[in-house]
Amino acid sequence: MKQRKNGIIGFDLYYQEMFGDRWPVLKDALLQPKKHIAIINPFADFTYSLPHHVLEGFNQIHVIADEFSRPKKNQTNLYNYYLMDAASLLPSQSLEIKAGDKILDLCAAPGGKSLLCAFELKGSGQLVANDRSATRRSRLHRIFNDYLPSEVKDNILITSHDASRWSLYEQSVY
Repeated sequence: MKQRKNGIIGFDLYYQEMFGDRWPVLKDALLQPKKHIAIINPFADFTYSLPHHVLEGFNQIHVIADEFSRPKKNQTNLYNYYLMDAASLLPSQSLEIKAGDKILDLCAAPGGKSLLCAFELKGSGQLVANDRSATRRSRLHRIFNDYLPSEVKDNILITSHDASRWSLYEQSVY
């Protein structure tokens, strides 16, 4: 029987076995600092004024910078931007969301990708944000309350269903 080592040595051995020669490169990539992006809240009437970079070809107005201050609330009590890992912008962009679409996010919390979908819907269509955990659903409510005006939240439904059984109840809807 093969003995497993604990701690960092065991971690390295486990993933070295799994990924072989690719593990050192993967490990190095994982240890790099995360790249964050600020998604400008289209409902907050805000323009980012510090030095930054924007990637072309994305629907969301966003900012890439080395560091960000904490988002602030505006006069309508909505945060001006949402910070997330830069790679998290890609899933919502790949959906090519249009106003009026009906979208389902089955494991929606903590809420960043669902929020991006809500931004794209522009208060039309419907977004169903599902998560089994009550704590995580609470986070979804908080994100939507902090970033979206009430008329946009009217088109969002937060549910707590078992995602693995969703298709038994709603078929060919999304």
